[in-house]
Amino acid sequence: MAQTAPSLFPGEQPDPLGTLPAFDADEGIAGRREDRYRALAMAQAAAADGSGLHVVVHPGEPAVKARARVVNGHAYTPAKTKAAQAALAQRLAYVPRFTGNVAVSCVFTRGNRQRVDVDNLLKLVLDAGTQAMLWEDDSQVTALSGVIELDADDPRTVVAFAEHRSTMARGPDSLRQCQACGNRFDPYGRDNQVHCSVACRMTCAEPVPCPTCGKPFKRRHVRAKYCSVECRGLAQRVARPCAGCGRNRARRESTYCRECWASESRVVEAVVLGVLADGPVKLESIWTAHPEVPRAAIQHSVRALTDAGVLRRVRRGWYERTDQQILPVS
Repeated sequence: MAQTAPSLFPGEQPDPLGTLPAFDADEGIAGRREDRYRALAMAQAAAADGSGLHVVVHPGEPAVKARARVVNGHAYTPAKTKAAQAALAQRLAYVPRFTGNVAVSCVFTRGNRQRVDVDNLLKLVLDAGTQAMLWEDDSQVTALSGVIELDADDPRTVVAFAEHRSTMARGPDSLRQCQACGNRFDPYGRDNQVHCSVACRMTCAEPVPCPTCGKPFKRRHVRAKYCSVECRGLAQRVARPCAGCGRNRARRESTYCRECWASESRVVEAVVLGVLADGPVKLESIWTAHPEVPRAAIQHSVRALTDAGVLRRVRRGWYERTDQQILPVS
């Protein structure tokens, strides 16, 4: 005499759609019942404390998550894949929602020997779980396992869910409350993070003194050093003497102050015009005649005089004054 099997296993969900065939007691734990035990065992191995187990049996050939097709530059998911995902999501909708890490174990029993990738089968299950709102995002699934079996008479998909304990916390349970604004945020694995943004962290930071005026101020970002633009400008002009007169420079990247730079430029221009008084001269000749003058200063003066129309370039590297028409001797 065959034994009567229990109506539901621990963690097993009742069939809300009424589409599953009745259990045959003569088969013992074969077929669907064996798949249920197997999926539960795999999920329980990754469960946090062995509780919160849920198992769902979906009849029919397990479907794979087909790649998106592209037609005329537009990507779309095949209708067959959408229908299979919607059907599985409808059955998974009766599983309670998870707010933390999830462990998913699947047993795919196919009706033929066609080669399929188990990762494509698992991808459709995860997308169906997201569509059924079992979690906010399938990144909460931090433990995943899948097995493919063969049963030509009864193809099916058995999915078991369990709460998973992991150091990589995911989902709403892993969110923290910002100490500044009170909003909940994801710390992304940083155990010491207590603020949701740099702005909130700067709001709670202690005031620091300004190096220029000495007044305490709250920094708006971590690199803020001065309380205002004025204090920063004053700090950049302090202790930067001119190489000519010794006074403070107007610009920190300059070597001379504005007055010394103007007088120095006039001196260099006089040197250049003096060399060019006798006719066209090569630029290198000016450097040779006045080695005490920096080459960069001579180049700058020649360029400025050329732009002003005082000099004219005769050929490459040769210049003459505009009031002379003597060609250089080759």
